Amino acid sequence: MWNPRKPVAVAGFFLVLFFFGAMPATFGASSDAPKPEEDSAEIIRAQAVEYIALNRSLTLTAKQEAVKKAALSSFPAPCCKNFSMATCCCPCNLAKAVWGLSKKLVVHEGYDATQVKEAVQKWLRAANPDGFNGNACNEPWGCVKPFESNGCGGMRENAL
Repeated sequence: MWNPRKPVAVAGFFLVLFFFGAMPATFGASSDAPKPEEDSAEIIRAQAVEYIALNRSLTLTAKQEAVKKAALSSFPAPCCKNFSMATCCCPCNLAKAVWGLSKKLVVHEGYDATQVKEAVQKWLRAANPDGFNGNACNEPWGCVKPFESNGCGGMRENAL
């Protein structure tokens, strides 16, 4: 049975929600409201694709190469701790992404070795917030695991 007070009560309820900022998204949400962020692993993968392309396309001068080498020789590769990040044990997707990021920072931003090292290590922490154990290349299927799972993203650029 219809209750004449029900529409007023419902309208009052939504008015209170609106007043206290708890209005459901379908009712009166502004177009500039924050949108949910993309999954961070997807952002890292997109960046890796960009950095791998830069690794292929950017050519460094001898001086720029020395900066990159100094930065990346100063710490072990996160997927294979027996090698430095400058050489890694193989040109896996993680290594190529780091090399491309490094080239970008040296060529386009004019970073020195310390700045490159810090930026690369920050990106690696974002790629795997739990940290790399340095043994992915020696573990079964470690190489093909995604970055966020302690892997090096494989060898095939089109399967990152």
